[in-house]
Amino acid sequence: MDAPCVLYNVKGYYDSLKAQYDHAVAEGFLSEGNRQKISFIESTEKLAALITASSEASK
Repeated sequence: MDAPCVLYNVKGYYDSLKAQYDHAVAEGFLSEGNRQKISFIESTEKLAALITASSEASK
């Protein structure tokens, strides 16, 4: 996995997926480095800031 993945975690919808990824790391099925590329954003403000920063970095 080369690119980061961001999930907008509205009202904890992706909490179980986040726990599954953490468990996969603990069991050796997913590397910690790849896990760090998967982010869970819980507010629109943080999501907007991430989008803005990403678009500015790509200029």
